[in-house]
Amino acid sequence: AKSLKGVQQSSDCSVIPCPPAKGKPCGGEQKTSQQTEDILNSILPPREWTENGQLWIQHVSSTPATRLDVVNLQEELDRRLQQRQARETGICPVRRELYNQVFDELIRQVTINCAERGLLLLRVRDEIRMTIAAYQTLYESSVAFGMRKALQAEQGRADMERMIADLEQDKRDLERQVHELKTKCEHIEKRAAEQRQLEEKKHQEEIQFLKRNNQQLKESRDVIYPHTVKKNSSQNVSCQCQNSGVISSMDPPMNCSLLTKMFKKPCLGMTDSVEVFYRRKSDMTKCEHIEKRAAEQRQLEEKKHQEEIQFLKRNNQQLKDGDDWKLWLETMQEMAANRCQWLNVRLTD
Repeated sequence: AKSLKGVQQSSDCSVIPCPPAKGKPCGGEQKTSQQTEDILNSILPPREWTENGQLWIQHVSSTPATRLDVVNLQEELDRRLQQRQARETGICPVRRELYNQVFDELIRQVTINCAERGLLLLRVRDEIRMTIAAYQTLYESSVAFGMRKALQAEQGRADMERMIADLEQDKRDLERQVHELKTKCEHIEKRAAEQRQLEEKKHQEEIQFLKRNNQQLKESRDVIYPHTVKKNSSQNVSCQCQNSGVISSMDPPMNCSLLTKMFKKPCLGMTDSVEVFYRRKSDMTKCEHIEKRAAEQRQLEEKKHQEEIQFLKRNNQQLKDGDDWKLWLETMQEMAANRCQWLNVRLTD
C-alpha cells in the first residue's frame, strides 16, 4: 500500500471525489484523465476495508511519475528485499510478491502516459501470472505424484523383501531336500550294488553246483553204460541185445520176454539214470534262463540308475540356476515315489 501513489480515502460509505487541481483545464483533457482513471481502476481495482465502523476505499493515484520516483522505487525495492530476507535465487514467495508490486507500479506509470501500452503490459502480466500458476500446479501435482510413488515403492519394497525371504527359505528347504535325496539315492545305489553282488554270487554258486552235478552224471553214465550211443533208453537196450548175438535168432515175442528177464534190473537202473540226467539238463536250462534274466535285469537296473543320476544332475543344475522350485520339487517327489514303487515291486519279485 505504501508503494501506491495518490491515495484517496473517505470516512463514510460514500466516495468523496478529489478536488480539481489548480490550473487543470476542463473539457477534452478532463475526459481523457477520467478515462485514464477508469483504466487504472480496471487494471488495479480500488481497495475496500472497514475500520471503526467506517468503510474506507483506496484508489490508485493517477499522478504521473518522474525520474526521481523511479529511482526511489528501485531503492525501496532493494531495501525491502534486504529487510524481508528474500532469496536471490530459486523459488522465493517474498521476492515474487515484491516484484509483483513493482511491476504493478510500472504498469500504473506507463498507463498514465499511454493507456494502450498499459493495457498491453497488463496482458503480459496476466500471461506471466497464468504461466507461473500452471507451473505451480504442475509442481504440486508432480510432488504429490512423487510422494505416492515413494509410498508405493516403500510398500513394494517391504513386499519384495518378504518375498525374497520366502524364496531364500524355499531355496534352503529345496537344497536340504536335494541333499536328502542324494543321500537316499546313494544309499539305494549301494544297496542295489550289494544285492547285485549277492545275486551274482548266488548265481555263480548255482552254476558251479549244476556243472559239478552234470559232470558227475556224465561220469556215472560212462561207468554204467560205456557203449551207449543212442539218446533214449529203449533204443540203447535194443542195440545191446542185437549186438550181443545171444538172442538174435529168436522170435520177436521170445526176444521181448528174454529181454525183459535178462535186462530187467539194468533197464530199471538205466531209466533212473536217464531221468536224473534229463532232470539235470532241465536244471541247466533253467540256470541259463535265470542267468539270462539276471543279466537283463542288471542292464535295466544300470540303465535306470544312469537315468536317475542324469536326472539328479539336471535338477541340481536347475536348482543352481534358480528355476521353478515347486515344479522341480514335485518332479523329485514323483521320481522318489516311482523309485520306491519300483523297489517294492523288485523286492516282491
